Amino acid sequence: MSKSELNISNVSPSTYQHACMTFSMNDRLRLVRFPLTIINVIQKIINTTWLQGLQKEKQDENYYEFKFNGNPWSSRESDNISSRIMILHILSALYSHGWSLVTSNDFCRLTEDRNSFIFQLDPFPLTTSFFAISRYGVDKLRLICVSSEIIQTIKSIFGQNNIQREEWLDNEQTCYQLKIRGNPWSGNETNFTRIRVLALLDCFTSFNYQLYTGVYLNTIPDTIEADTWIFYRKIQ
Repeated sequence: MSKSELNISNVSPSTYQHACMTFSMNDRLRLVRFPLTIINVIQKIINTTWLQGLQKEKQDENYYEFKFNGNPWSSRESDNISSRIMILHILSALYSHGWSLVTSNDFCRLTEDRNSFIFQLDPFPLTTSFFAISRYGVDKLRLICVSSEIIQTIKSIFGQNNIQREEWLDNEQTCYQLKIRGNPWSGNETNFTRIRVLALLDCFTSFNYQLYTGVYLNTIPDTIEADTWIFYRKIQ
């Protein structure tokens, strides 16, 4: 059966107002009740951000599933960065096409799912800007698609003397990493962590960004990674 034969491709936006996206197992992305136009958009994002490519695609009456080469939902270092960039671009594209996030919780999540997201169709989507931040290990902060102006403000929050090293982690200069002195994300520095996180939220608010959702994927026991937080700003 080809994509054009899918029942979901013939569903008008006025028929289905809600849709679901899940990160399943370690290597699958499932789209439930999204129209074919959105499936095509997401496929293009996957092809440009996940360089290992797709192993296969599966279609059913009400959902479409991508199976990746590799394990984007349970991967290390460079793959870890690529999967976060891919997620950020998918959420941004969905929003720009009118599909805004309603909730991210376990209500529709099955045992093999990593995350489940529910979206609602908005007939009048606004132009937006998205970025993400992710804590990694006990001393690193990763900034994905963050403007240079915000990066400089983040550095001032921690203080230049408290930043041991900073670098781009990819050739496209999409992910910027700060290595902070000490172990700010460990349990021994709880107050430091909370104060800095609140300061980061204040910083993002000053640039008119607000928290959109959090994503947690990594299940490898010997790694320490907190949620990836995704922020957005409506552009008037």
